[in-house]
Amino acid sequence: MGHFSEESVAERAARVKKLDDALIERVMKIAQGRVGQFSTAVPGLDISVRDERNASERCVYRRSLGVMLSGRKRSIVGNRVYEYGAGDMLYTLMDMPAMWQVVGATKEHPFIAVSIALDEEVLRELIPRVRLGSRCTNMQAIGLERSDPELLEVFLRLLRLLDRPDEIEVMAPMLLREIHFRALLGPQGPALAAAFTQDSQSNRIGQTIDWIKANVTASVSIEEMADRAHMAPSTFHRHFKAVTSLSPLQYHKRLKLHEAQRLMLVKNFDASQAAYAVGYASATQFSRDYKKLFGTPPKKSVRVMKNHVTPEGVPMS
Repeated sequence: MGHFSEESVAERAARVKKLDDALIERVMKIAQGRVGQFSTAVPGLDISVRDERNASERCVYRRSLGVMLSGRKRSIVGNRVYEYGAGDMLYTLMDMPAMWQVVGATKEHPFIAVSIALDEEVLRELIPRVRLGSRCTNMQAIGLERSDPELLEVFLRLLRLLDRPDEIEVMAPMLLREIHFRALLGPQGPALAAAFTQDSQSNRIGQTIDWIKANVTASVSIEEMADRAHMAPSTFHRHFKAVTSLSPLQYHKRLKLHEAQRLMLVKNFDASQAAYAVGYASATQFSRDYKKLFGTPPKKSVRVMKNHVTPEGVPMS
């Protein structure tokens, strides 16, 4: 983002704060007193309002760019811990099992964020046109950077567009494209480009993750996953863990458990039905694994979550 004098840093911070306040006003208008994560009329644009009524959850973070506007949040993504809040932007470059906790939010002072889904097609079209500041040398699935006022201004224009629904079909794709462009110009731009550049090492990990998701209920081996990534098994294991902090088999198991939870929440499966549906041979082993990941047995966990599940039926960040 360049070097700023002390005065310009202060001016930049004041500009970010002013934009955050304007975005908060828009988000709260859309939320209308509700808490949770909500989709909007702009495809891929979500808002999130969290307070003590839903201050902790396990979920799967999707590929996205999130802008934090108010409050703080702590996330354990894979085996890494991230803490962030107002003035931060969170990049999720690959779908990741996670647990998050809002820090100190209340009804009067909630955690507020707005996010967009990252569009692979848009990024691949833009990457060759952007001069990246550096080359990504330490790719991780999650990246953090300070909020950029130019990018926040585009988010504000996108939220304001919700007041003009007749313009969404034409204007939203252009604004979303600009957000992707400005994201590539920032500190996380090299990692973002690496994740979405065809046949790069990190892109092959991402493509394998997509395949694991599509085959989450199947029994898969490290050799099969490595073959999909066109890597030797030992090389694949090393790079996969460097990116996600999980081994490939750990990642696959966590996705199985999240899918089982989704089946219990959305389709009203009982624990045994969910266990067998995602490929467990033993309902008892499933219950043990589920409790180890989610902290409570399946039946109790789902009963609690049904009180504050998102409209789509799957807890998300």
